[in-house]
Amino acid sequence: MVHQRSLQLVVLVMTCVANLLPPWAQASEIEEQLKAEYQNKVLTQRHFYQGSKLQFDSNGQVVGDATLGPWTVDAQINIKEIHLHERLLQLKGQRVFLFFDSTTNRMKNVIGITASDPLSKEFRQFGSKAWPKFEKSADVEVDLDLASTPKDEKEVASAINVIFLTPNDDLAEFVPESWKGFVLKQEGKSQALRTPASVYVYKVGRDMSPPRALQAPDPEYSEIARQAGFHGTTVLWLVVTPDGSAPYISVARPAGLGLDEKAVQAVSTWKFEPARKDGSPVAVQINVEVTFRLY
Repeated sequence: MVHQRSLQLVVLVMTCVANLLPPWAQASEIEEQLKAEYQNKVLTQRHFYQGSKLQFDSNGQVVGDATLGPWTVDAQINIKEIHLHERLLQLKGQRVFLFFDSTTNRMKNVIGITASDPLSKEFRQFGSKAWPKFEKSADVEVDLDLASTPKDEKEVASAINVIFLTPNDDLAEFVPESWKGFVLKQEGKSQALRTPASVYVYKVGRDMSPPRALQAPDPEYSEIARQAGFHGTTVLWLVVTPDGSAPYISVARPAGLGLDEKAVQAVSTWKFEPARKDGSPVAVQINVEVTFRLY
């Protein structure tokens, strides 16, 4: 009985001492806990905001004008530093610039590629004076205003989860429709190109004439891919409807670095002579390769 009361007294004293810690000491302890949880880990934004500095209010809403970008460039951030200043949380790190590695069929981060990596040959700027500047463009700071001075790490983590995905979230639910099939496939799932139930889609066969592109303007180059001197090919699945348009497009094999969005944007404007079956125009699914190359 005496031992139990002594233990209760020790716990009570420790609790009282913790409550008497000065704010800076408590913040320092929380900061260390946050570093153990998030430092050197990749976080994915719920909204793919561009910019070298992002600020969020206590409700998790972005402050000021912020433009959404492609998820292969602006979605993920590798957290390098964490600082807690009373009600201000600062996360500093590098954006993850993703491109498609055809040797592994996975997306890979450009930042950190070394000269010994055969993939470095995919980037004309690699090893040049421009490369350090390109890597520097990945630097980003995220400032989050907290509703109040946090009492523990869980309060800050809750605020972080408003801005970034949690392990329970699925990236496929946050990427554009044209990316869902590819992301699900990377997760070991499968999904067909989505089309309305009212649209019957054929596969090109011997008993029909295939669609033919009449107007096919070239896509623009994404700025980040241009800075890296990156070239690649995007393979798209699309449905050419009886009116010769291509409203349903899905990324089958990406290039990365924002090029796929440029490809989808361009191909969505293409005009086709539609496929014909028994003389009548029909909807068909085809694949299109869009190659990006700098000269």
